[in-house]
This record gives sequence, C-alpha cells and structure tokens, in this order.
Amino acid sequence: MDRRDFIKKACEAGAGSAFVLAVAGSVAGAAPEAAGGDARAQSEAQPAVKSEAESMAEAARDACEKDRQFSQEWIVNAIGNMEGKLDEKSEILVLEECGRACARKGSVKAAIENKGNLEGFLAVLRGWIGERNVLREGSAVTLVFDKCYCPNLISFEGAVPRSYCNCSRGWMKEMFETVQGKPCDVALLSSIRRGDKECRLVVQV
Repeated sequence: MDRRDFIKKACEAGAGSAFVLAVAGSVAGAAPEAAGGDARAQSEAQPAVKSEAESMAEAARDACEKDRQFSQEWIVNAIGNMEGKLDEKSEILVLEECGRACARKGSVKAAIENKGNLEGFLAVLRGWIGERNVLREGSAVTLVFDKCYCPNLISFEGAVPRSYCNCSRGWMKEMFETVQGKPCDVALLSSIRRGDKECRLVVQV
C-alpha cells in the first residue's frame, strides 16, 4: 500500500492508534511471505519493512491528530459565530438539541434500562462519575464533574464560547427525561470550560 493511500484511509476511518498499528503490522507481516523460503532474506528484509511500517503509522497518527484539531477548532468557531447571530434562547435550544442527539448515540441506553427507576439510574451515574458526585436532595439531583467529558473537545486547550456547555444541559435533559417520562429542568451552575474548577449541574426531577 502506498504511504499516501495508507494515511488517507487511516484518517478516513477515524483511525485510533490501535487501528493504525494493526494496519502497519499487516504491512510488516507481508514481507516474510514475499521473501519466499529464504530465511536469510526474510531476516534481512524484515527490519527495513518494519521500520517503514512504523514510519507510516506515525505519519498516520500525526495526520489524524491534525484532522482532530481542525474539527475541534471548527466546532468552537461555529458556536462562536452562532453567538453573534442568534438570540440567547435560540442558541440554548440549538446546543441542547446537540446534547440530546449525543445522548441518543449510546448513553441513553442506561436511561432506557432504568425507566421509572430514578435511584437505579443515579446508581449508574455514580458508577460513571463517582459516588460523591451524584447527590439527591428531595426533587433536586446535583451532578459534579471534576473534568470535561465532552468527546468533541477532550484534547482542546483553547477558549470555548460560554454557550457551548448548554450541550451538556441537553444531554442531561435527554437522560433524565427518558428515566422520568416527563420534562426535567437542568441548571448549569458552573463549568470547567468557563473557567470554573468543576462542572456542576442541578436537575429538577
């Protein structure tokens, strides 16, 4: 496989390091077979091919990382532009819908499995973010996060528009409303992306 084609295919597949190294390994493993039955030829050829495979894997990782950085910057810029062109209510609605869609990609399964069982769902959340980070007092559930879990910006270190974290509110609404079977209000009290030490949300159930 041509190096350029390898890098292109790896990045198009959303390749992580495991995928890249697996493909590189298949490239390296092809060398002995091509060398026939000559053990000496295999031994001499393998180091050079392995080095080339490792080089290809490294180049692919670098290319994918650049693509990831571009995507993260694009997301941040898009939301920043939206803040100046939409009213606050519309901004919040758009970001909440993004959060709901994110939850429906997979996490909502835990909520579906606990429909009508709020305590069971809270137990799941405690398993995800820590026993002390899920607190219930009457109809209020407080959730505390010591780091940003957003997969879109997991390695992003730049400034993020304040409205971005409404995505998390939408995620929580989708999850808790699925469990409760009714609308739930979610307040975002603090956010790491906004400069706070922790993310703190309160859900009215």
